[in-house]
Amino acid sequence: MLLLLVSLALSLEVQKTSLKAKDKCASRSPVVMVPGLMSSILEAKIDVAESYGPWPKDCDRTKDWSRVWVDADIVLPRKGECLMKYMSGVWNETTNKLETIPGVSLRVPEFGSTYGLDQLDPVFVIKQFTNSFHKLISHLEKMGYRDQVDMFGATYDWRSADLPSTYYEATKGLIYAGYKNTGKKVVVLSHSMGGFVTYKLLDYLGKEFCDQYIQSWIAVSAPFIGTGMVQKQLSVGENLGLPINEENVRDFSRTLESILALSPLGEKWNNDDMVTIKSTGKTYKASELKDFYKQIPEIASKSDYIINNEMVPFYHKWNYTVPNGVKMGCVHSHGKETPYSITFETEDLNSKSEVVYSDGDKLVNLNSLQSCSLFTNDVTDIGKHGHLLILGSDDLWDYVRPRVCDNSD
Repeated sequence: MLLLLVSLALSLEVQKTSLKAKDKCASRSPVVMVPGLMSSILEAKIDVAESYGPWPKDCDRTKDWSRVWVDADIVLPRKGECLMKYMSGVWNETTNKLETIPGVSLRVPEFGSTYGLDQLDPVFVIKQFTNSFHKLISHLEKMGYRDQVDMFGATYDWRSADLPSTYYEATKGLIYAGYKNTGKKVVVLSHSMGGFVTYKLLDYLGKEFCDQYIQSWIAVSAPFIGTGMVQKQLSVGENLGLPINEENVRDFSRTLESILALSPLGEKWNNDDMVTIKSTGKTYKASELKDFYKQIPEIASKSDYIINNEMVPFYHKWNYTVPNGVKMGCVHSHGKETPYSITFETEDLNSKSEVVYSDGDKLVNLNSLQSCSLFTNDVTDIGKHGHLLILGSDDLWDYVRPRVCDNSD
């Protein structure tokens, strides 16, 4: 019996040693993380003139810097309406750029740190919906990664995917810092709409920089040819799994550029009807959605420009290849009902509607998740996970770990 206990104790000690070894790696590649839609913290300072309107009566017109995304008050009807009002965009038809409401300043706190994409709000009631990269960051920290040494967050104002050159230049600086601190090339890891941002980033950086400083790009759950969620989001609303009023989110989404940028891409989507008007028999395929969006006054004047210019020119420039030949791996999930198309009883978008669902990850349809194969043969499906929760899954970590750690089995 004593021999058995000694043997068991030795076995457990060996297992502990093995687990500790797996938590470390001898040679780590620096990681720059690029988040997706609604996955960066936003802060706002409010100084809106009394003459500006319309303005919700319960919303502050003056307020010092505070978090607006995500704030736990977002789940409260009136306060949630105010927070979304502060973040609402104003489309400049002269410059074709998204601006903030006059008197509202928005910023992303602590650019370069993982703070802005870790846990968007730690308050218990909402943190389960806003963990973002939290679990992935925890895994990296256990392996010895340190914030702003070999682990960075390239956070941004996600209301638009058309980011200024200053963002790309700043992210270039993060990549260079990771290389300088470690002597190793950097892995860029994007999630969701961060795939759009990273595609443009690689285009911006140029081949010489990419060859010298970037090891690879890992694209997680990227909607490269859009998502059928957009038609539902802009017409009737979709809260993206958050405990928020759908109509408020709909109205807010109509002010943003990024939602329209995610519209199904006509030249690569299939020939299915994406919107149907039952009373008239009128249908809209992916290539015809711009005509459908013209029926929504808040987006009618900007939809053509955004859809035509957000990603298509970049895809055409590179002929649907990865910019500057960067090595790319894609990983996604499936097995979740995902909004695909929508049918309205009449031309009135407030009439009764019915959503048709397809396979996907709750937010992005499987055909779009699989469209990464346009750019690379290295595409991996890691099973049944939601679009947001995939970031916290052990399956994703099992995929990422050997790609950032030379000491992996």
